[in-house]
Amino acid sequence: MTYKVLIVEDDQETLDDLSELLSIKGFTTIQSLTARESVTRLKTSSPDVIILDLVLPDMDGIDLLAEMNRIAPHVPIIILTCFGDIPTAVKATKLGAYDFLIKPPELEKIIHTIHRAIESSEMRTKIRRLDSMVDASLENTLGRSKAMREVIEAIKKVAQTNLSIVLQGETGVGKTTIARLIHGLSRRGEKPFVKVDVGSLSESLIESELFGYDKGAFTGAERRKKGFFEMADGGTILLDDIEEISSKVQSKLLTVVEEKVVFLLGGNDAIDIDIRIITATNRDLKVCIAEKKLREDLFYRLGEFIITIPPLRERKEDIVFYTQKLLIEVSDELNIEIQGVNDEVKDIFMNHSWPGNIRELKNVLKRAALYANGSAITPEHIVIFNEASNKADHRVLSLKESLKDKEKESLKSALQAAGGDKYKAASMLGISYRSLQMKVREYGIRENRKS
Repeated sequence: MTYKVLIVEDDQETLDDLSELLSIKGFTTIQSLTARESVTRLKTSSPDVIILDLVLPDMDGIDLLAEMNRIAPHVPIIILTCFGDIPTAVKATKLGAYDFLIKPPELEKIIHTIHRAIESSEMRTKIRRLDSMVDASLENTLGRSKAMREVIEAIKKVAQTNLSIVLQGETGVGKTTIARLIHGLSRRGEKPFVKVDVGSLSESLIESELFGYDKGAFTGAERRKKGFFEMADGGTILLDDIEEISSKVQSKLLTVVEEKVVFLLGGNDAIDIDIRIITATNRDLKVCIAEKKLREDLFYRLGEFIITIPPLRERKEDIVFYTQKLLIEVSDELNIEIQGVNDEVKDIFMNHSWPGNIRELKNVLKRAALYANGSAITPEHIVIFNEASNKADHRVLSLKESLKDKEKESLKSALQAAGGDKYKAASMLGISYRSLQMKVREYGIRENRKS
């Protein structure tokens, strides 16, 4: 590729000498004796690099530098200066010039500087292009509302670091999706991503599952088993519902976070691990600290960077976006061709508060797709959990009903649909078994056990 160099120099002899030397080295040169002429050349010739003399007859070189940066901010500018003007040249570099050379410049020095300037410019262009692609990808995954724009900016800011992250937000807002995106954008993207639903692990299993165990550690331990932390070595581990684990396990977890080592159950040797920890929770962890459910020192180790994902009801402009996006997923999962949703359905969705967030929306669309059977989804196909009897109720829950009422109805419906099987009901609702137990007790829900 032949690169173009715009040379701005008021001395014709110097200008000709530079042009000849650069032409021999394969560059195309564009000459300019004045500031006014150089601005015209810049606009019409699209140079790859500019060599600028600071002393010109019709304009101060610093002012011209500012003008050129305004016109073509991505074109690197190399300053030519006399020895006595070095302070001015230094000022120019602070104002955006790539570098400066003292007259008369050595040929090899100027060629080397031009190549470095071009490489730097091309790298910045690639980074801008990649940044734009990342932006588009994240928006196409997470939404385009102002609230999600802030989340996207936070993801971009933290992804390339090694900071531990807390993702907080209601059930169903997409915390796991965001954790996977952060992992994919990080330097660990090619390494393992391990998700652990802490709340689904029983107290007796949680240590052996997280930390692994050595052969003979307990009855039935016939061979060494890696824990989730060791499996995630080099990559990222996502711990969901961290507040559910006991203080004893939290203490061991603190050792893992601080020292980057794990000890197998029944083993004595420390195993070095290199992991990034992302924690997801639907609770305010500071409240969990106050309630003595989470160690404060562990929170500060895990929460070096906190991202709060807003609920769907606070970013209604994303509802139609997610409806269209999820319809494609539902169509693939159910192998059903869906003709979209009509405007009445969109109005219904916009007026619903979505306590289950994106997960609830997807479940509603799945059921609607089955009812629609290939046709466009209309209001009569919409079923939102309110099934106190075997009869389906096709109404949208009143906006006057509180979120707690909606949560209670969802719990009752899921338990009924699961035949009283709380593990299955928790899975249907996308929450942990322990969380479901607490909610059942909180709302005083009578359990319908299997006969």
